[in-house]
Amino acid sequence: MCSPDPFDVDWIRPHATFLWAQDMGKGIEFCLAMYMARFSLGLDISDEQNIRNIAKEIQLDAEDIVKAGNDKKFHQRFHDCRSILSDRKIFGVPTFFYKDNLYWGNDRLEWLIRAIHESHDMNVPDLYKDPLMWPF
Repeated sequence: MCSPDPFDVDWIRPHATFLWAQDMGKGIEFCLAMYMARFSLGLDISDEQNIRNIAKEIQLDAEDIVKAGNDKKFHQRFHDCRSILSDRKIFGVPTFFYKDNLYWGNDRLEWLIRAIHESHDMNVPDLYKDPLMWPF
């Protein structure tokens, strides 16, 4: 882990490129590669060359993804997504909704797992013994 340099970036471009990668069926791969670039390598994930390199790494067209990162259509999609998040009062990660309840933060994951188990009449696992217990 390392601190990205710069820490704050132009957030529209990385999000727009993610939306394009998602349209290409590689959203999760792209997201993971961007995360590694930012927090393992400390790279500026809004930089076009870094985006190109990440795209090549996961077999996406480097020039097409850079175009998408600068495309107003993808910028608008990003803003539409942000508006939805704002309307639902989502302000951080991880955030989960389950049965109209919002669970935010790692310290609330236990509450979410407990709610899932209880709603399915399942025994609630002892998360102190096995904190990585999957709900299903």
